[in-house]
Amino acid sequence: MIKKLELKDLLIHIRFFVLVLISVALIAVDMSSKTLSNARYYLETALYPILALADSPHKVSKMVSSHLQSSSELIKENEKLSAENFMQRADILRLKSLESENEAMRRMLNSPVRKTSKRLFAEVVDVAADLYQRRVVINRGTGSGVYVGMPVMTDTGLVGQVISVNYAFSRVLLLTDNLSAVPVINTRNQVRAIAAGDNGNDELLINNVPRSTDFKVGDTLVTSGL
Repeated sequence: MIKKLELKDLLIHIRFFVLVLISVALIAVDMSSKTLSNARYYLETALYPILALADSPHKVSKMVSSHLQSSSELIKENEKLSAENFMQRADILRLKSLESENEAMRRMLNSPVRKTSKRLFAEVVDVAADLYQRRVVINRGTGSGVYVGMPVMTDTGLVGQVISVNYAFSRVLLLTDNLSAVPVINTRNQVRAIAAGDNGNDELLINNVPRSTDFKVGDTLVTSGL
């Protein structure tokens, strides 16, 4: 029994040694000639349909999963946009009602009625490299109706004011620049103040207010300085 096991182990070692020799010989032949390279090329070409067929279930499942995920995301995004559109339309109707009331009150007080402001879309094409300035350049100028003092807004609110213009470009002073200041009002208690920029932290500061002024963390400040 022991001899049979020893003979079996010997045969395994011999086979392993022979396979190593064959591998070394094939590597040497492959490095010295293109015979095996050509053979490998034709073999891979012949086996490609089989490999593609074997990999097709994975590709199909991945494609279907990606398609279903994209469709699901599109459906969710569409539902979200529809809800946002509905809310925005309601806000527009409310805004028009408030504008009508405001105009009526101005007429009663013999105050000039404000004209509808012109809206333009612009892109930021340059940012000031100076660390002590918070200014950007937009791709709209006098040719598009931009003028000095024109407010600049994003979807989140007021961000700055045009300080210089040419025909095609305008320079905008951002609210966070220390030369910028805008009147604000606290929506919670109607307290008024002046918010100024702070270059160091890119924040707005409210200075020169008494300690007794009722400001709290989380208060919303709005401006009508348009």
